Amino acid sequence: MSSERSALALEDGSNGDAPASRRSSFSPTGASYGMMVVNLLKICVGTGVLAVPHAFATGGAVPCLGALSVLLVWNDWSARRLLACRDLLDEAGRARL
Repeated sequence: MSSERSALALEDGSNGDAPASRRSSFSPTGASYGMMVVNLLKICVGTGVLAVPHAFATGGAVPCLGALSVLLVWNDWSARRLLACRDLLDEAGRARL
């Protein structure tokens, strides 16, 4: 397998896994802030789209509405905590975000 990878090596030193335009958009330190937000939204929306209809069909409307209400309060509290943490950052910390 490693010989196949070395055979795929390109002149620019990349291994050919992703197009050059895509490789250059990533920072060496990790994902950008926008990429993080998009990934978190995809996770939240994706699990909701897949899980909520099955939960309502299995558990019934009243218990599921109660569980959704608990999740609503929990998500609101979490978002407020994250915003409070953001407000505690100094300007240098915000510039890195």
